[in-house]
Amino acid sequence: MKYFKKSEWKNNPDKVSDLLKDSLDLVREYAGVPIHIHVAYDDSGHSNNSYHYKGKAVDFHFGGLTPLEQFACIKMIADLRGVGYYPWWNNPGWHVDLRPDNLFWLSSKKGKYIYGNKKFINTIIKG
Repeated sequence: MKYFKKSEWKNNPDKVSDLLKDSLDLVREYAGVPIHIHVAYDDSGHSNNSYHYKGKAVDFHFGGLTPLEQFACIKMIADLRGVGYYPWWNNPGWHVDLRPDNLFWLSSKKGKYIYGNKKFINTIIKG
């Protein structure tokens, strides 16, 4: 990895997919701003069948850029097919994962998820 230290991948970094690490490293390169990892591999605290439990998901926020610019950097990486935006976090941020099919969602508040492209895109365009 060019932009991240192993210690930034909290909760057992050896259980995080190399593809996920490499993908986020590329997002960081395209963004040109720091990325702050909240959690990648985890063994509890997420939805059932979470990709965090497989080491194939990461939650993070950018150190700058608008939400639309951030999304553009994420979508430059084809392997990042699960993309969720969480504007209510202390540091508004993203969940990305390596699921097999594309899925976008917006979490407008804890426990509330809106799936699909229209609401998601409208929210990140507005910032």
